[in-house]
Amino acid sequence: MTRHRWAVGVLVVALVLVALAPASADSRRGNKGGPDVTVTTLHRVDQDGYCFSAGLVFGDVRIAVGCYTFYVFNTVRGPYLAVGPRGKAMIPPGQLVRMNTPAGPKVKGRIHYWIPLRGSVIGIPVDGIRYVQPQIMTSGFSLQIAMPGLYVGVVSGTFLR
Repeated sequence: MTRHRWAVGVLVVALVLVALAPASADSRRGNKGGPDVTVTTLHRVDQDGYCFSAGLVFGDVRIAVGCYTFYVFNTVRGPYLAVGPRGKAMIPPGQLVRMNTPAGPKVKGRIHYWIPLRGSVIGIPVDGIRYVQPQIMTSGFSLQIAMPGLYVGVVSGTFLR
């Protein structure tokens, strides 16, 4: 019985040391385990959206590397930051599309990711979606998206390492 406890204890210590070894080696080299997130990680493409050279995580939502446009969609369950495809905005700036119109399901069907927003949005009725040109700020591995005039607060995410 004591040999069994001793073997389990040694195994636990070995697993902990193995798990910590790569992290401590990376910290000694100054590498935090991921790509160097600089200005090149995020860039604006002329009216075609924003491009990210590293994946992003917003809560439970993982966004792949690529270029995207942003929309705010208001539902009865709350508002969402909708991430759409790169290119010309599906909705002209300043216009609102309602889901009960023929254009509504077309726009909704082209959205790639839905990021829930806390609180409420200003100027977008329930079941309405609007194109936004957000202010995006990066700092290290973190990213914040602000939508002045539409949403009070910021959406925070992190770059995948």
